[in-house]
Amino acid sequence: MLKVLHMSNGETRVRILLKYYYNYHCEIFDSDLWAWRKLNDVLLPPRVIFINQPTIVASGAIHWLTSNDQVFAFDINSETYSTFPLPEPIITEEDEFHYRDKQLTVYKGRLTFIYREPDGYLVLWEMDTNRVWQKINTLNIEPVEEKEPYPSYAAFYNADIAVMKGFRNIMFYKFQNCGSSDVKLHDLKMIPRDIFVFRSDLEPTELKCGS
Repeated sequence: MLKVLHMSNGETRVRILLKYYYNYHCEIFDSDLWAWRKLNDVLLPPRVIFINQPTIVASGAIHWLTSNDQVFAFDINSETYSTFPLPEPIITEEDEFHYRDKQLTVYKGRLTFIYREPDGYLVLWEMDTNRVWQKINTLNIEPVEEKEPYPSYAAFYNADIAVMKGFRNIMFYKFQNCGSSDVKLHDLKMIPRDIFVFRSDLEPTELKCGS
């Protein structure tokens, strides 16, 4: 069985216990029925939105980052959602611009949160099986910055190589020897804003639900 999740903005606000929540319509396409099924609306607190980043699939769930430093997780099997906070250093920092380039990713098959420290280092936190964040690595990207003044993390190519985005090039940065190779983006009229990583059979991906 294959499932496709579709979410769209609702047109009304929902009031619960004197608070207004923004609702998102949620539908599932079920390949067994070959039809869409409507689920309960997703409710987000006032002034909270989904961050405009690619969704992350890991541990049987689809994950989004929200504007209040929470992770929204939609469980593919139970078709329910939950939220949980980012690592403590993030949620306790009063200056929202202290940590930059915050985003979710997948590292070695697990849900991972990555951000940039004020000194420029990239920090990785991994979610364990008990849904507890564990700090696993700090990456020095100074060798990349020597060639590209403002690189930003895009994805992991594998466990040892990160894909970094520049203004008009993509860099494959290897942590072990601090080496990198560049791919120039020629004939672009605009600077690319986002990179959507497509994986074929390089690493296993959970696409089916159930048996």
